[in-house]
Amino acid sequence: MNSLQNLAPGADNADGAPASLRDERGAHRTHGSDFVTFAAPVLDQEQLVVKRGAAIAPYTTFGIGGPADVLAEVYTEKALQEVVKSAVDSGMRWLLIGGGSNLLVGDTGFRGLVIVNRI
Repeated sequence: MNSLQNLAPGADNADGAPASLRDERGAHRTHGSDFVTFAAPVLDQEQLVVKRGAAIAPYTTFGIGGPADVLAEVYTEKALQEVVKSAVDSGMRWLLIGGGSNLLVGDTGFRGLVIVNRI
């Protein structure tokens, strides 16, 4: 099994929680879907490329769309399986896209993981 790396969008603390998701005492808030830690599989770049805060626009035929919390380009079936399993296990929202046609993404982007199928 591959080792995992923690990807927490906007993380600026040891526990991965951004300061904006801390209460007045500095404790991590976990209500709603404000923050989810995603453990991405560590594979070589020929199989998987993971980016935080990447714009979705370049992956759509209309060329519009704000950032995804995490964007993963998968190039092998193994990478796709591992990324989906990691997302499900972590409870992170995820969206699988192919060529990006017939896909409209708002300027606010997508809160969660966008998986771009490059198989």
